[in-house]
Amino acid sequence: MDREGFVQQVDRTAPKEVAESYLMELILRSMLQVVRRNEFGRPKRCKMHDLLREIGLSISEKEKFGVVYDGKVEIGECESHQARRLSIQTTKGDLQSYSSITRLRSLFVFVNGSVSFSNTLLSKFKLLRTLDLENAAIDVLPEELGTLFNLRYLNLRGTPMAELPKSIGELRNLELLDISETNIKELPSEVAKLQNLRHLNMWSKFIADIHNFELVRGMQVPFEISKLKKLQVMANIEAEGNIIKQLRSMTQVSRMGISNLKEADEQNMCSSIQNLKLLHHLCLMVNNETEFLRVDALRTPPPQLQKFFVWETRKCTALVLLTSKPNIFVVALV
Repeated sequence: MDREGFVQQVDRTAPKEVAESYLMELILRSMLQVVRRNEFGRPKRCKMHDLLREIGLSISEKEKFGVVYDGKVEIGECESHQARRLSIQTTKGDLQSYSSITRLRSLFVFVNGSVSFSNTLLSKFKLLRTLDLENAAIDVLPEELGTLFNLRYLNLRGTPMAELPKSIGELRNLELLDISETNIKELPSEVAKLQNLRHLNMWSKFIADIHNFELVRGMQVPFEISKLKKLQVMANIEAEGNIIKQLRSMTQVSRMGISNLKEADEQNMCSSIQNLKLLHHLCLMVNNETEFLRVDALRTPPPQLQKFFVWETRKCTALVLLTSKPNIFVVALV
């Protein structure tokens, strides 16, 4: 996802496809090296040669585009750049030292040790569009998070956080929220106010023993989540209450994962899935060995479906039909 809107639509080509073409050009020019590819051979992770990285950082600082703080210089030197993007790769635990860089558009924290936000720090970053705290040892975000009106991208993946502040609902421009692999079990109802939200990632860690039927654990979501009409990615949610029925109205969703499914959910689940015409990635899971996920009613899959992952398929007769379609990549875990 383009966090700051650098990539624009070209003619009828969507920004995502334009960005992918830029990435491939950088790879072909050997400016980036592919580290990992997905099952279709597409690049998933890249790295940059050390020399190119140093040149890039030098230009970035000169143009006030961004700066990296790695402890080799004083914090004051970073502040003097007044860069719009800051990557913190070492800290003594207090982020308050950076509060004077008020022009920040993006803040990345790559720190293994414990760090904390003061109640006033976030309120100083009024222009912040990207806040990336992936794997940082931050267990609490202050309610002042809601003052970041311009925030588009919030990444909390891998943090020990157990709950989101209630003010999350004030981030009306938020487009991506990633709370995967955290200690958060339930999404607060305030998230339903995020009318511009497009990507919602909230799956738990993969569990080593796949036979315990908890390969991936989803999250409980509020009933009102179906009101988010721009949501495209939602992975993973727990099948609780009437949420399965509500999914049928989320016709813009292209990627979805559902866990804790029961045999009794089959009819509603298949009915909802068939209504999601833009769906291209689907993952279905049960969390109990007594449940059988047959998906018999899913005989006409969504036309855009490319990837279909199923956990527990002992009675899945429809799976034979799906595997016969050459454009669908099916993984069945039994």
